[in-house]
Order: sequence, then structure tokens, then C-alpha cells
Amino acid sequence: MNNLVTGQSEMMTSDGFGEFQSNLIALESNAYSISISHPDYDTVTSAMTAPKPVPLLSVDTSTVPTSSYFREMHATLNWDDPVGKNCYIIKVKVVQPQEGETLYKLLKSSDPSIFNSNAELGNESWLYLIALDDASFNGESKSLNLKFTVNQAFSEEYHFELYTCSADFFKYLVSIEKMSDTKDNPFSEPVLIHSNINNGLGIFGGLSKSVVIM
Repeated sequence: MNNLVTGQSEMMTSDGFGEFQSNLIALESNAYSISISHPDYDTVTSAMTAPKPVPLLSVDTSTVPTSSYFREMHATLNWDDPVGKNCYIIKVKVVQPQEGETLYKLLKSSDPSIFNSNAELGNESWLYLIALDDASFNGESKSLNLKFTVNQAFSEEYHFELYTCSADFFKYLVSIEKMSDTKDNPFSEPVLIHSNINNGLGIFGGLSKSVVIM
């Protein structure tokens, strides 16, 4: 793997089970390339630019009781979008210290900038991750509203995660979500999983994360 900005390169090593690893640490805004060769196959190549993290400035929350055991948490995530093309993934991780469990919440939002939902039809979708780009708020402050169900029987810690993704990685995640949504529908159109690998299939991408814990 090569850092195309600094010129640093490193040979990836195999763990013997089909996985290759590198100790090269990706630096934000640096471009990287990868090349894999085998005498019996065409050389496989790809390239990507490591995204710069965008700080999640604040999260405003409130809760509404829905039953004796459950509440609906409403959250507004706020960040400043840098000028230029930016792609985001939002997830909410819940830690239950007493139970020793960690899980990701199903989220609901009607924000029209979300890619992997039918929000443009005025409907809210349940999603484990929210994918959006900044086409409608480039260079502006962004506030995104979402909600999810919480169990009043447990003490929970909420990790609101804002990921900034490379463009190809974002397209890959969105295509995986679309495939998952349509896999049991025999009448749905086939979904082409996004790939940026030359002479192969797969994804070479990056993401950075900003977290607010409540």
C-alpha cells in the first residue's frame, strides 16, 4: 500500500487465512493506492483519499413515554459541513453497563437528504445506519433529526457517531443497504454492489469518526 502524498509504502502481510494487513496508518486528506499481483491473474489496483473527520458539535435530546417500559428518544445532531463534497454515515450505539451489552439502534428519520430511505416520499424509515451527502447543505451548518426507542428498564449510555466517508465507500454502503432491503422481494430490480477495484470486485475506502457520548 502506498501513500501518494508522502511516498511512504509498505508491503501487506498475510495472516495465512486469506486476510492481508498493513501497519501503515491512514492520514486525513492523503491519497492512497493499493496493488496486488499474482503470476496467474491480472494485477488488481485501487486508490482512495482518506476523509478528514468532521466534528459532531452537539446532540440535543428529549424523550417521550410510549408505554410503561419504553420511551421514544428524539435527537438532533448538529455539525458544520465543510465546503466541498462530503458523505456521511450516522449510527447510534447503545451501551448497557449493567448488562454488559453493546448494540446499535434502529433509527427513524424523515430528513430529505438521506439516501437509504423513502424520505422523499414523506415516509420515515427504520435504519441501522443513516447515509447522506451534503448536496443540499454544502458548506452550511446541518441539523439532522432522528428518533429511536429506548427501554426504561435499563441504564443506557448513548454514543452518537458521525462518520465521514470516502465517496466510493459511501456508495458501497448505500448499495449494500439497498441489496439488503430488496433481497426477499422477487419483483425488485437487481442491485449492483458498488466496487472501485480494477480487475476485481470489492472496495478500497476510508472513513473517520466523531462521537458524542450521553
